[in-house]
Amino acid sequence: MLDVLLVDDDEMVRSSVAAALADAGHQVTEAEDGTSAATLIESRVFDLAICDVCLPGTDGLALLRRLKRDAPGTAVILISSFGKIPEVMSSLRGGAADYVTKPFDPDEFARHVVGPIAARRSLREKLTETRATLTRPTSEVKVVARSYAMRALLGEVAVHARSHAPVLVSGERGSGKELVARTIHAQSTRHHRAFVKLSCARIPQALDRDLAAADGGTLFLDELESLTSAGQSALLYALKPLDHERRDPSWRPLGARIVSSTAIDLETSVACGGFLRQLHARLAAAHVRVPPLRERTADLFGLVEQLVRDASPPGRVPPGVTPRAWLALRGHAFPGNVGELRRAIVRAVALAEDNNIDVAQLPEEMVRGRRGRASSAG
Repeated sequence: MLDVLLVDDDEMVRSSVAAALADAGHQVTEAEDGTSAATLIESRVFDLAICDVCLPGTDGLALLRRLKRDAPGTAVILISSFGKIPEVMSSLRGGAADYVTKPFDPDEFARHVVGPIAARRSLREKLTETRATLTRPTSEVKVVARSYAMRALLGEVAVHARSHAPVLVSGERGSGKELVARTIHAQSTRHHRAFVKLSCARIPQALDRDLAAADGGTLFLDELESLTSAGQSALLYALKPLDHERRDPSWRPLGARIVSSTAIDLETSVACGGFLRQLHARLAAAHVRVPPLRERTADLFGLVEQLVRDASPPGRVPPGVTPRAWLALRGHAFPGNVGELRRAIVRAVALAEDNNIDVAQLPEEMVRGRRGRASSAG
């Protein structure tokens, strides 16, 4: 079933199409002009919008552009009494799912035009559920990579996952360094063994225990910048080469693959004497950088969708995100990166009313930024 917005100033067309869609099991909201439709899409998220091209107020092509900008998950079908080729091509290039010329049979329209869109959406949802089920036994790794920066990063990750060399993952706080580390583990031959996270602030106290727990798997050293001098020395000792065994009978070869993270420039810290050069060399055989969210805005829509699903309680339909809320999210700089976005979405899902997340459920700093831009534009 789809949640459909039907926009047409012809009452007879609107009522007949609405009846056919309702008979096919879809939920239909009607609007008689472009202005009413614009008000509706400002506060609600629809699966499908069916818009007449020639409308009083805002026309169908303008609604198409607005939906593609503010609600990219909404499919759009344009209908018109005229089938001009340039207009048809323009609408399809603009992102319309289909273009239908009046007059048409409402039941055939519901079956052969809207039906395939509903089927594709249902298939995508089932595939998403299947993928989640298939990956759950070995990993909960879910990386959104629609941006060029993240696709390039995943290419690097795939290369490093095939080796056993230590990997240093750098990036700003909240950018997703642990997720990248888990992806390296999940794609490696060690994926069936443990992934153990060790806060570097707890080294050397917890080092021996967690090294043993990660034997054969991956030990993730989180926040190298929090290592004390004693912690650096202890870690360096654990990473000594095999010939060290001949000098110290108590030493045993390391069985875990090391992946570590840092939010600072370790090379600068080495140059300033704050971080041991030998330790840096042993941890950074390979290095990947996780881009901040502001450099991967193409991932934002997918991240929001995923986070909304993850934050929704079992059995509850995940809320939609209104165009106003989407604009606020899209315009925010996210200094706290994905971590900040996750906290905002978890809060918004908990507060969502009418099964939609609007600006009222977002943190004030995100909404304030949008208001400031609107004021300056005026």
